[in-house]
Amino acid sequence: MVEAARRGLFAARSGELLEAHPPSAVLTSMPGIEVRTAARILIDVGGGSATVATYG
Repeated sequence: MVEAARRGLFAARSGELLEAHPPSAVLTSMPGIEVRTAARILIDVGGGSATVATYG
């Protein structure tokens, strides 16, 4: 029971942190990309707006 509550808290906080990044709206608008995958992409790419701009 405690573990489920911790997972829920982690998921909520992860979503809040993800929303703080401008590229998150673009990432989560793509089919199949949800909070967890978008966060992983930002971690791997770097998440900076300058980094994302170089790909566009």
